[in-house]
Amino acid sequence: MLLLVCGLLFVVPAWDFVAGLHRRVGGAATQVNLLSAFLVAALSIAFAAYLLPRGLKFLKASWDPVAREELLGEIIPRSRELGYSLHLLRRSLLAMVGLGIIVVYVLMILIGPFVLTFPYEFSPAEKHVPPGGVATATGVASASEWDPSPWINASFAKASDDQYAVSNAVGDAISLRNFSLQTSFPQVRNVEVGVEAYSPEAHAASVALSWDGGASWTREQTVPFKTSDTNDPWFLSFGAEWLWSARDLDINNLRVRVTHVQDQGGPVGSLLVDFVQLRVTFVGPPHTWGTNELGQDMLTGIILGGAVDFRIGLIVVSLSVAFGVVLGVFAGYLGRAVDEVVMRLTDMFLAIPGLILALAIAAMLGRSLENVLIALILVSWPSYTRLVRGQTLSVREASYVEAARAVGAPTRRVVLRHILPNVMSPIIIAATLDLGTIVLATAGLSFLGVGAQPWEPEWGIMISRGYQYITSGYWWEYVVPGLAIFLFVLSFNLFGDGLRDILDPRLRR
Repeated sequence: MLLLVCGLLFVVPAWDFVAGLHRRVGGAATQVNLLSAFLVAALSIAFAAYLLPRGLKFLKASWDPVAREELLGEIIPRSRELGYSLHLLRRSLLAMVGLGIIVVYVLMILIGPFVLTFPYEFSPAEKHVPPGGVATATGVASASEWDPSPWINASFAKASDDQYAVSNAVGDAISLRNFSLQTSFPQVRNVEVGVEAYSPEAHAASVALSWDGGASWTREQTVPFKTSDTNDPWFLSFGAEWLWSARDLDINNLRVRVTHVQDQGGPVGSLLVDFVQLRVTFVGPPHTWGTNELGQDMLTGIILGGAVDFRIGLIVVSLSVAFGVVLGVFAGYLGRAVDEVVMRLTDMFLAIPGLILALAIAAMLGRSLENVLIALILVSWPSYTRLVRGQTLSVREASYVEAARAVGAPTRRVVLRHILPNVMSPIIIAATLDLGTIVLATAGLSFLGVGAQPWEPEWGIMISRGYQYITSGYWWEYVVPGLAIFLFVLSFNLFGDGLRDILDPRLRR
């Protein structure tokens, strides 16, 4: 029953592809990942075709004693072989390390998108944030309104040179409001008020802030004596006076009060204020692995890029194995003209280095990950064809294959029942080892500029962008994706080597 359910689950993405095909090829969408959808549907149909008949066979064995006896005769030897293989796998330390890293990557790819803190979007205010660091942004504003006061020319308490707000009596206060600030981040690190004032009698300006429309005020801070018109106001820090938030800085809540004060016993005089300026330092949220030059979060890029590269690797390896198995088996089993045609075609592709050929194909088709996928499939299938052909040539001479042909078994049954099961071990090993190689090739093509677009989450393009700043100290922009690729390829190499030790009969003794 479980196999039936799994088979039906694999039908779902295939049905989704068929149901949405008219929408995908219509004129509404400009960029459609039609190739990937088609390949996922094809793989889903293949898995469903494999699981559904076996599920029906198990279901029939549940009520037919004869079918149950026959099924047990097939299952028991295979289950013992599987159990022994798993025992050997557990004994291989390197294989278990590789498998553990693979599991971590798979969980990261499956669960990561649902727990990400940051979207993979441009954030100009958060460029080049180091790992564990935060971005800061400074907002500056002047008041556009003020409460009635005895000050003369109160409107000039804005940032206007050579014009002054004048107070002729100690104790006069002016309350400024409506500071239009652009809030870059939700958290506030510091709030400062810059005042440029002048007094012939050395009077001073005292400043206080309110966060609730004037109901409550911070303690007064006095601006030291400054000469006017120097474009260098004296800033007073009020960050420690209140636990500031973006809400406190709203134009309806924030007030700045400037009061004319005088040293005790000093002469009577006036105070001239050139301008009052509000300066706020905003702090962004921390980024665990930093950000790149576009302000995109590196951790988000690694997780989403892992899903992209892993998907390409699985699709390329799956289709390359499928093409290679079909061509290699029939070339090796039928021989003669079929073998000659297939092998000469294979030699044509193998005559050119795979990465160079993939680079040429991807450059000719245009820059996109779908074209990289096509290019890698075209250069990957010949190695599987040659491998499967060699295995088939040795297996077809075995006594059990001769016996099957002697009793009149058709070619299809001989191939599916007697040849394919006995040539799959080296194919599985090669596919496991090649999965990391394909991801490395995908990243390499993107690094060279024929794969992912600059804004897409893909490991190769992340390294390419970070490589531009290799002398600027932004090491995390190319080291983090580089480590992701290194560990991914290493894990499949370790696991593939372990599988080779287990599945190769000569190494297994």
